[in-house]
Amino acid sequence: MRSFNVETTNRIRTGAMGRLLLTAACGLAMAWPGHVGAAVTVLNAAQDPTEVSSFTLDFGEFGGPRSANISSTRYTMVLDVGVPGGPAAAFTSYFQQVDELFLPNPAGPGEPDIGTGAITISLDQSLGGTYDPATGFVTTNDVYRIEFDGDLSGLGIFSPVFLEGESAGVIDFATAKTGTVALNWEGNHTIGGLTFGYVCATNVVFGPRIQRIQASEVSDNAGTASTASTPDTWLNAAQDPAEVSSFTLDFGEFGGPRTANISSTAYTMVLDMDAPGGPTAAFTSYAQHVDELFLPNPAGPGEPDIGTGAITISLEESLGGTYDPVTGFVATNDVYRIEFDGDLSGLGIFSPVLLEGESAGVIVFATAKTGSVALNWAGDHTIGGLTFGYVCATNVVFGPRVSRVNTVANPN
Repeated sequence: MRSFNVETTNRIRTGAMGRLLLTAACGLAMAWPGHVGAAVTVLNAAQDPTEVSSFTLDFGEFGGPRSANISSTRYTMVLDVGVPGGPAAAFTSYFQQVDELFLPNPAGPGEPDIGTGAITISLDQSLGGTYDPATGFVTTNDVYRIEFDGDLSGLGIFSPVFLEGESAGVIDFATAKTGTVALNWEGNHTIGGLTFGYVCATNVVFGPRIQRIQASEVSDNAGTASTASTPDTWLNAAQDPAEVSSFTLDFGEFGGPRTANISSTAYTMVLDMDAPGGPTAAFTSYAQHVDELFLPNPAGPGEPDIGTGAITISLEESLGGTYDPVTGFVATNDVYRIEFDGDLSGLGIFSPVLLEGESAGVIVFATAKTGSVALNWAGDHTIGGLTFGYVCATNVVFGPRVSRVNTVANPN
């Protein structure tokens, strides 16, 4: 088993760091402290079906430890190596389903244990954390919302319970975009004079195609989900003319970042609240027009930049994503088709180029059917030995009448 054995250490809450990290990931503030494409990494993770994950409450002398299997885990963690003070880590979404626990009966030994019913764990508040790229060691501080289907009033426990815990573990990258995380979060809590410890030991995999593993992981647990069905939410979105949207290629030392205005964006995103393992998000269509970018000339400084011509971006393949209805945080993995009208053969670039990127942002509902989305998708790509980062920062509005907004945003 890969489960990380948590040592009790002095850990510093990094709430401000966590907030800075979320801001950077969601594109609410944009800066270029070097190679932005490599600064923020979004880990969309699902439970590893080949490893055991468990949730334990320890009542000490009152009844000892009581453990249950974790049947499903899905979360999004953001790593930011560009944060002042050192690399940071933070959960932006977390959803977990735990089998029933049987707790000690307060009536005393010999009395039947009390069942919790099915347990659901979700993220109530992220307080930030740290990450060491050299060792993979990661820590977070968070407040979790624990919901029990059973009646625990005899123990003085009423659902939901909010547990603040510290996590520690190791992120192991198999490739630049895939890998595993072994993580424990733990803490202590007191209810009605009764103190108990808790440990949640999780093993997950992450990468662009985690939905395939998630489907396998939950196939044996389909009957534990609620029979109530929530209709999918379709966001028909168009560019917000009141906000700036931009597309940037960063060539690093070769020529730095080059940015162009996005003149038009239109996409459809589907939010599925009933997906096994927690709410999901996915693009079903994506169309974007970008003004001409001027890229560095390989002949060297002093030579004229090379124009891309008009740029068109569309969706090549959706690889799935996650959505947290509590915070509005959304993340997706996608492959985009980038087409240039100009001749970029001098840079070794030939249209179209397919770019795989991870997006992160926030959906804000103004009403049940209208609202806005601030979203960045970012990544790295190598062509002809030249590596560049890219960031597409978009601001859109959605609703039944977005076509009117789209006309304003792109009058041509």
